Amino acid sequence: MPTEQQTENSTTAGVKKVQLRIKREIPGRRIDRYLSLRFAAYSRTLIQQLIRQGQATVCGRKIKPSYELHKGDVIRVRFPVVEQTLNKPEDIPIEVVYEDDAIIAINKQAYIVTHPSPGHSGGTLLNAILHHCEQLLDLETDRPGIVHRLDKDTTGIMLFAKTEDARTNIQQQFEHRKVEKTYTAIMECDPQLDADLIDLAIGQHKTRREKMAIHLDGGRPAQTVYQVLERFGDYTLVKCMPRTGRTHQIRVHLAAIGHPIACDDLYGARAPVFPSTLDEQIVHTESEEPLIERQALHATTIAFRHPETLEWIELEAGFRDDFERLLTELRKRGPVAPQRPRGRVGRKRK
Repeated sequence: MPTEQQTENSTTAGVKKVQLRIKREIPGRRIDRYLSLRFAAYSRTLIQQLIRQGQATVCGRKIKPSYELHKGDVIRVRFPVVEQTLNKPEDIPIEVVYEDDAIIAINKQAYIVTHPSPGHSGGTLLNAILHHCEQLLDLETDRPGIVHRLDKDTTGIMLFAKTEDARTNIQQQFEHRKVEKTYTAIMECDPQLDADLIDLAIGQHKTRREKMAIHLDGGRPAQTVYQVLERFGDYTLVKCMPRTGRTHQIRVHLAAIGHPIACDDLYGARAPVFPSTLDEQIVHTESEEPLIERQALHATTIAFRHPETLEWIELEAGFRDDFERLLTELRKRGPVAPQRPRGRVGRKRK
């Protein structure tokens, strides 16, 4: 059952007007997060500003960005129509994991997109990298240094090239699947298997542009191997090793086997995760602070050949604060005994 129905969508005089009716209530779903996920072209910061200015209302009332949506709520938003701007350096803090003359790797924070685009004219990782590595400004390309991407709300290790030769080399490694990446995720429920290969083709969702979906007939081949690390009953910590690099691949694959990533509004149902989510004796209130309010997915390691020395190197990024908070609370409850691997979950694409 869909969680909302779009009943109006028009653009006039530089303003995009949208109306949505909430059809299903999900406890803890804030309006600012909901709109930033539903309309990925607009940053959460911009959406919070629109809410405070009264450009986003619920049932005709002005609300706060922290307002929790309820069944039957009618949301009306006036989005500005924004144009893409040129890349420019911005002094945005980044956590550098590794750097030399050819490459730089960072531990990406949440709620930041990779590069400028309509709706994200600044405040991106590329703006931050251009400030840190001024030599990238001399490269004649629209997206200097970028060799791969992470979703806005996914954290972890991310690699940038500091020269055009390095960029070409690393992109070729990605193209020929020579780069090895691992992710760590906290997914919902307790999977039957301790490890498995999910082999399901992925393509564009039929009705929602921002989503991907499983396509058993058609779509692009996609494979993800997962391995259980720790079990907590209603949540499970897993290591994910994608063999292909499709958009939202891990999120789509885990949801497809019935275990969406915790707090993934786009492919799951629970959002966000509060202490009261984990302990029914705690009464949820609007003042309760969430443990995490974006998908619990972290890019942990990346391994590749250095573009100049050809040395095989592996880089690792530690968990961000919200992921660590959720994991700490889950570990307080104690582990659940693991199960033995058996059978197969993924359906092989014909």
